[in-house]
Amino acid sequence: MEAAMLVVICLRSQAKHMVFLMEDLQLAIMEDPSLLTTMGDLMLLIMEDPTLLITMVVLMLLIIEDPIIYIMELPILLITMGVLMLLNMEDPIIYIMEVPILLILEAPIDSILQILLVLIIEDPIPPTMKVSIKASSVHGGSGGKGISICNHVHGSSHSGSHKSIISHHVLFNVNGKETMQHLNDRLASYLDKVHSLEQQNAQLERNIQEWYQRNQPSTLPDYSGLFRIIQELQGQISSTSVENARIVLQIDNARLAADDFRNKYEMERQLASIVEADVNGLRILLEEINREICHLQPQVENLQEELQLIKRIHGEEVNDLQAQLGARVNVEMDAAPSADLNRTLFEIREQYENLMERNLREVENIFRQWTEELNREVASGSEQLQSVQTEVIDLRHTIQTLEIELQSQLSLTSALENTLAETEATFGAQLAQLQCLINNVEFQLVRMRSDLERQNQEYRILMDQKTHLEMEIATYKRLLEGHDIQYVFHIGQVTELIFLKTCRPQFIEIPFTLNLLGGKK
Repeated sequence: MEAAMLVVICLRSQAKHMVFLMEDLQLAIMEDPSLLTTMGDLMLLIMEDPTLLITMVVLMLLIIEDPIIYIMELPILLITMGVLMLLNMEDPIIYIMEVPILLILEAPIDSILQILLVLIIEDPIPPTMKVSIKASSVHGGSGGKGISICNHVHGSSHSGSHKSIISHHVLFNVNGKETMQHLNDRLASYLDKVHSLEQQNAQLERNIQEWYQRNQPSTLPDYSGLFRIIQELQGQISSTSVENARIVLQIDNARLAADDFRNKYEMERQLASIVEADVNGLRILLEEINREICHLQPQVENLQEELQLIKRIHGEEVNDLQAQLGARVNVEMDAAPSADLNRTLFEIREQYENLMERNLREVENIFRQWTEELNREVASGSEQLQSVQTEVIDLRHTIQTLEIELQSQLSLTSALENTLAETEATFGAQLAQLQCLINNVEFQLVRMRSDLERQNQEYRILMDQKTHLEMEIATYKRLLEGHDIQYVFHIGQVTELIFLKTCRPQFIEIPFTLNLLGGKK
């Protein structure tokens, strides 16, 4: 009970600083919700050994008087609180601002109480104490009788001198209900602070919602016109693609037709060359026939001359014979009649003439037949040559027309391809701009959604923290209602000794290693 009275006196003397400490602790929990786990572990330890609460109060008083511990951040603070609350392990050495605190379990409790209580009454916490934890090692005493903290303090104004021994004896007896009432008042103020923070959080959420409502556009951009334009452009691109495919098909058909005409042209050219070769052969034959006619014509003329010469000679001979017959004496003899020479000659002449005429007619008929055949062959060859030349001319015109059409189709295809490329580039840039706008809007939506999720997460964390704190407060109330607390201080000649005596022999061994860089191992 004396220790409880001492705790109440210390808390009353430093109530204002305690409020600020709790506010900072709550803000630290809001920033790092993992601190709740550490606090939960500490609360479980307090439930098992309520005397550890006194150690936490001592540490809080040290921090209030000298806020240098805040530099170490609250995660280190909570570890330090856990270390000081678990001082029922083996002899640790705790360094507080370059002064080692030796844990002395063998010190007399009466002298410790006397010195510590008088010191706290005069000066609850020396204002010159500079607290920093350089190393910690915690263990319980062998007999389970108490936990001690040894502080070696160098005052900046004493130039390395030590405090003198104080031998006053003061004891206080305080009713547990008053202590409970005081703690309940503190818890009520803490809950009021929690409610005020919740109200501030709600106000911040309302401000955020109002800001979003003010800054959000009154009406969303109407992209229906752009989508309609995009659909029209897509339709034009599709129709252009179909037209391009149709033109390509026509070009392929024209190319195939040109290939067919080229093949026909080659075939006709081969036929024309064959016909020309035949015509040349017929011309050679005609020249040979003409040469034969030229050779036969002199022979015919020679034969006609010979015939004329024979006729003239025959006439002369006949005349000579008639003249000879006319000059003779007509002697009639009674003899057998002789052959008529004139008639015989006339018959011979007729035979020769008939033979000559027959030969001439035969030669003329043969010549006429050969000439007619040659004329027919030349005429047919000329007609074929004319027709082939006409076909060749037509094919050349057709090829020229097809080549012109092919060039026009190729030019049209190239122009359409260029137009298509320009259209794709233009509308591709427009589509890229629209896609950028869509991406920006989506990014804004994602950011707003992430902000909302973050705010919801923070709100849930705060609600969880509130629930955990309320549970811890309820547990704290139950612990305070069910146990008494004893608190003992002892200040030595060179060091200040703080002893915490447990109500019952119970040991909790949890290994802690304190890291000066702000972490926990």
